Amino acid sequence: MNSEQRTGDHRQQSRTRDQSNSVHPHGKKPNKSKPKPLYFWDCADVNKWMKKWCGALHEKYGELLLEQEVTGRTLIRMNEIKLEKMGIANPNHRRELMQHILRQRLKHEMTDLKNMDQEGSGFAQSRYQSIKEKDKDKHSESNKK
Repeated sequence: MNSEQRTGDHRQQSRTRDQSNSVHPHGKKPNKSKPKPLYFWDCADVNKWMKKWCGALHEKYGELLLEQEVTGRTLIRMNEIKLEKMGIANPNHRRELMQHILRQRLKHEMTDLKNMDQEGSGFAQSRYQSIKEKDKDKHSESNKK
């Protein structure tokens, strides 16, 4: 076997290994599942989000949010007054944290809107069924007359 054949065999083995491990070319595994919706985040998910996106605020207030048991549902309803009542006294910190929360809320709402538009979503199916039932009721009433 010459060196070109060995190199070709080695490349083929690498490709096969890469395909079997499903590793992205940049070293990341592809994320085929959708991220967990904000409403279903638990305290650990909120802490993970805060650590990733809020930097120094996480270091300062991450433990506070864990102690207060802030979940995704709580986070999405947060405002500056609630942050102050929780113990975040610095108004600049409250504003900065609210900016991060509002970005996450917007992202969540955009995802919800996209999901509503997708055919087969729970919303679309229930909407279709309710319209179908109303039409059926109207049709049966007109037949009785």
